[in-house]
Amino acid sequence: MMSLIVVREFRELTLSLFLLVTFSAGLWADECLLPPRKPLKVDSLCVFARAQSATVAAPNPPATNFLLARGAAGNFEIGMTVTNAYVVAGEQNVRLEAVFGLVGFQPELRIQLSGHQGGPALVAGITQSKCHEFILSWLEVYDARFHTKDGVGVGSILRDLKRRYPEADVRGLETDYGPVAYVKELGLTFTLQGTGPEIADSWRVSSVRVPALPASLWDRHCSDSR
Repeated sequence: MMSLIVVREFRELTLSLFLLVTFSAGLWADECLLPPRKPLKVDSLCVFARAQSATVAAPNPPATNFLLARGAAGNFEIGMTVTNAYVVAGEQNVRLEAVFGLVGFQPELRIQLSGHQGGPALVAGITQSKCHEFILSWLEVYDARFHTKDGVGVGSILRDLKRRYPEADVRGLETDYGPVAYVKELGLTFTLQGTGPEIADSWRVSSVRVPALPASLWDRHCSDSR
């Protein structure tokens, strides 16, 4: 039990230091992205970033829950701690990366699951709760095994999505994230992919976004962890 506590505290300390260093180092963190866009420099920041995925590996439990619902993708939930995400996926299957997107710097977890090929099964954003735990703030799902209770997920055709969810809000190419279909009753956004100048019913879902919940829900774990 004591060793587990030490490992947990060490992981949280190293994650805190990683965020502090990458904020200060600016584009140095960009060189730690995988796959590399240019030859990597051998420096302490890149080595430290990769150390997050090189900790003692735990056995990878099979992901038996692939349900997409409000605030969750299977066993991964908005507001769950990064520590628990490592436990659920298996530490050897989680990669911590720093990216620079539409909102600037963002630390992310790239989560791989057994049986999924071609990149991460999920990507998760990270934020910090009021009790200073690092938690998942949003999820992007690429694994086609994840689906809603009505069977909609990555690979589904827009026609089928609209038939199952008639109130789906299909938005065009002018959005920041491209063409999407937002299903309010599920709280999920389905990214669409296809060809042509206009969205067609034959377009397919390329990923599913589980967006952030109200900040008040991020802290629901605090009473249990203290």
